[in-house]
Parts: sequence; structure tokens; C-alpha cells
Amino acid sequence: KGHSTDAEPTVVPDDVGADPEAPGPTETITVHPGGALNAQFFIPGLEHHIPAPASQPPTSHGTPPTPLPPVTPHNVQFSGGKTFNIRDLSEPSTPATPMPVLWPVAATPKSNRRCQHAKHTTAEMPNIPDLCPFYEVREDQVHCIFCCAQKKSTSFSCSTMSTSNWWHHLLTKHLGLWVEVCDRLKVKITADKAEGPVATYQESKGQDPKQNSSLPSGFDRVPGFSLEAFIDALVAFIVSNDQSFNVVESPELHQIFLMLCEELTDDDIPHRTQIWKYVQDALGKISFTCDMWSNANLVPFMAVTAHWIETKEVHPPNGTDLIGFHHVPGHHDGEHLA
Repeated sequence: KGHSTDAEPTVVPDDVGADPEAPGPTETITVHPGGALNAQFFIPGLEHHIPAPASQPPTSHGTPPTPLPPVTPHNVQFSGGKTFNIRDLSEPSTPATPMPVLWPVAATPKSNRRCQHAKHTTAEMPNIPDLCPFYEVREDQVHCIFCCAQKKSTSFSCSTMSTSNWWHHLLTKHLGLWVEVCDRLKVKITADKAEGPVATYQESKGQDPKQNSSLPSGFDRVPGFSLEAFIDALVAFIVSNDQSFNVVESPELHQIFLMLCEELTDDDIPHRTQIWKYVQDALGKISFTCDMWSNANLVPFMAVTAHWIETKEVHPPNGTDLIGFHHVPGHHDGEHLA
């Protein structure tokens, strides 16, 4: 089991409020961030209900073993998250029927032996955050951990390491579990074909599909609109793309802004002089350079110099200052410095 309490779900039986002494099946799902997600199912209180082995003689009264109670649907609730049902995975979990199912497995000594004692070699998995936690490599096959928890066999060849079939399996068989766990792990689903079904599933759960939109790598989530955020984004666009300050005076650009946001007015769009002031007040970056040399007595030294741009003038000069000067013992060749 994982040691991260944030990732562990709480199991909520459907029959909450029933007789507390009556035994009932429970389930646990343990999430290992950065590794495989293991699903194990325990039925506490049912040890005396487990049928005796065939080799065991019948009791003196000849009474047959007590059958297991019928399996009832359960809800799995991640800490601080939504509650979703776990029923039967025999049918695909689609946007029309988004609730996934997992039938509990009796806690017999051999339960899940194949999954529990399998040799994990997740280091061979491709480093894909929304895919790697849900599969494990055993020998030359990649196994779905959701199916493994149900004592089913769903595997793919890892000879080519093609991930399209792996994504398709999660999308068609375990959509609900996949989305819920990725949300809990704060992992973005990046599969191209998954965008539509994932958005439909999130809408059916009352969630905002934009929270899992396919944004480019390294792109932050889009913040809510505010005048301050709008100006910051405009300044960042001008600086990062080396645009002229006059670009904000374009009537066509104003039309785009006003069309995209009904709350925005033409007076809210800053002029070039305002943009220039915002850029002047923006935090700058300091660059560093290092230089090493030896004096006439072959004593090595190292100097660290900081470089920045002054923003007090319209055409600011470059600023430079020595911020470090140290004696370096030994030779300053590459091998010694490394």
C-alpha cells in the first residue's frame, strides 16, 4: 500500500446505517504516486463464511457451508473528492454509463495471489503520468492493474511499447476510475482521443471539463478573468514575443478582446504608454557569468559577475557588477572543477 494519505480513498458502503455488527464487504484502493495503483479488496468479518476446502470433512451435523452474502454495490470516495460507484466492469464505462464497477473479491488466502506476488518492473514503463500508474510490466507483457484487481487478464505486448492501445483500454473499460484517479493525483489526461469522452464524463459528474483541457506542456491552467490578470497576460505576450507597444492600439485587436470577454470594455484595454509603465515595473532577471584565471604566481581565482538591465531610462543601459571574488585552490582545469 502507498504511504501517502492524500492518495488513499475512503470506502463508503451503500448500506450505511445498517446493523454495524452485520458483516459486509469493503474495498480499498491504494494509489502509489509515481508508480502503480494497486486495487485490493477485503471482506472483514466474513472469515467464518468462507466455504471449507473440498478435503475438509463435513461438520458433525452435516450442515453445508454458509454461502457468501450477495455482493452489493459500493461507493468509493477519495479524500476531499467526489463519490463514485464501483459496480461491474464487464461492460465498458462510457459517457452514457459512466459509473465503473468492481466486484469485491473474497479474502481467501489465494486471493489476488497473481497480482500481489508479481514481479514489478515499472521502470520499463514509458514515463507518461496519466498512463504509467495504471499498468505494470511482468516479463514481456504490460498488465492493466484495474483488470488485475478483478482477477481478469488484460495485457499488451511491450515489445513495441506502443501506448495507443493502453489508452484505448482505459478509455473504453475504466473511464470513470481513470478520470477520478488522475484528478486525485492532479495528473492531466493527455490522450488526444480521450478529450471528448473525458469532458462528457466530467460534465455528467457536474465538473468543469476545462480543468482537464489539453494544454501544451509547461502551460499553466488558465486563470479566471480579472482586469489585473488580463493586463499581466497582455504584458507577458508583448515581452515574450518581442512585440511593439503599439500593438495594443490596434482596433482589430480590441475587437478580439471585446468579443472574447463580455465584461471587458474598450476603456479597460491599456494604451501603449500604460503598457510601457507596466513593463518598467515588472520584475527583471539577473544573469550570472563566471571567469577563472591565474595570476603571475599561478594562484587561481574565480570571479562571479551579475548582469541586469536598468529600467530608470527609456533606453536603459546594461548594468554589471562584481559580486564574488574567490581564491580557488589547486588547478582550475576541467577535471579539477568537475
